[in-house]
Amino acid sequence: MSDQTTDDETLSANTDPVTSWGIVSGFFLLGGLGSTLLIDGGNFVSFILVGCLVASPFWIILTESGAEWYAKEVMDSSPEDLKKSSDTSTSTKSRSNVICQACGWQNSSENNYCHDCGEELGSA
Repeated sequence: MSDQTTDDETLSANTDPVTSWGIVSGFFLLGGLGSTLLIDGGNFVSFILVGCLVASPFWIILTESGAEWYAKEVMDSSPEDLKKSSDTSTSTKSRSNVICQACGWQNSSENNYCHDCGEELGSA
């Protein structure tokens, strides 16, 4: 069966940081260059402003720092909630999985019943 991920993992947790920052930087440059080409009298300030505007959604989605900022400032989560969420996603990666004998679903070792079919997970 194919490798399945849990719903609580964010895109930033599944993406290499170098790749994430490369994508963010690329969209910043793309936005900045677009501003100098499309805005009459475009200058350094328009380059920075439009570059930030274009790159910010990718920063929030692809980087850990962006996700933390979004959760803290926009979603009003406390830093403790972020730490718990981060610890949970890290610990789910290190836990072993139990495969259901009835359907083959990969369940967390903490589950007593299969997430997919509801069958009791035996210790066999």
